[in-house]
Amino acid sequence: MSLCCPRCGSSVFDGASCNKCDYSIYDVERTDIINATYFTNPGKIYSLNDLEESPPPRRSGVYGWYFDEPPPYVPKSGCTPVKTGWWPFRTKWWLLYVGKAKNLNDRIVTYHIKGRHYAEGTMSSFRLSLGCLLSDNLGLELSYPKESFGQKEEKLQNWLNQHARVTWIETNNLDVVELVAIEKYTLPLNYKHNQNPLKKPLSNLRAEFKKIAKSQNPEKKYFKKVYKTFVNECRSLEIKK
Repeated sequence: MSLCCPRCGSSVFDGASCNKCDYSIYDVERTDIINATYFTNPGKIYSLNDLEESPPPRRSGVYGWYFDEPPPYVPKSGCTPVKTGWWPFRTKWWLLYVGKAKNLNDRIVTYHIKGRHYAEGTMSSFRLSLGCLLSDNLGLELSYPKESFGQKEEKLQNWLNQHARVTWIETNNLDVVELVAIEKYTLPLNYKHNQNPLKKPLSNLRAEFKKIAKSQNPEKKYFKKVYKTFVNECRSLEIKK
């Protein structure tokens, strides 16, 4: 599988340097590398309930989402695991997504968790991906003009609280730390600067869900049909449920 430059997305990247934009992993400051490796062994990962008492700061940083049970067809092979709890009841959580934010509280709580819309009426890319992937399991359907999963948003919320955890690290060097993290980890739910087998099927699934939602008479059967196409595409790529 070809690698893409984490800065410009060019395929002329050998894993260390890019012939197009002159990006080099060797130019990254040691501090930024250390910050990116934080997600291998975070001090704490938070549930949605935890965030009510210990909310993310309203400062810039990079954050990571972990899952004990990845959504259907999200491969965890090669992903970074962390463990919580005490032996023999420890739980393994897989790092599947890393993002950056000028305001960690706004991005994590307001957009990812509460599902508040951006100015153009769209939901966060992370939440949209999760909803589409879980649509068959939870019976979710995308609605428009403001993107949401309607009255079933609570189902997605409950699933996140049970199966997802988040952590973050404060930094002013957002772009570099995020790029190093994407380069270092296998992150199947990330879109930008990332190449993995799930990227194309998930992109198609999201696009089709949006198309159905914007139609005059979106029906449940059309969402199911699109999801079935997604499943067949994953199977053709040998992505297992």
